[in-house]
Amino acid sequence: MPHRIRTEENTVQIIIRKSERTLTLTDRGVSLFTCRIALGSEPTGAKRMQGDGRTPEGSYFICLVKEEGKYGRSMGLSYPNPADAHLALLEGLIDQRTFD
Repeated sequence: MPHRIRTEENTVQIIIRKSERTLTLTDRGVSLFTCRIALGSEPTGAKRMQGDGRTPEGSYFICLVKEEGKYGRSMGLSYPNPADAHLALLEGLIDQRTFD
């Protein structure tokens, strides 16, 4: 199942297909651009904690763009989102202070 990242206007989407390792940019359902992407060392399944090698699944926004990073061009996501952080708190992966 593809993972979607939406803008506030909800017209532009970034769709990640982890199994195909592709990113597609769409606007109002029209594909504008598709490219190959690199993912974590264990891309299957949702990211649970730092160092697990997985790629986050869910709704995030792009909060950082690096033109020339260690692995070339990259984008940072707003991970964890509030739901991810709440689950980590419930599972004891983070404490209340970190959650706040």
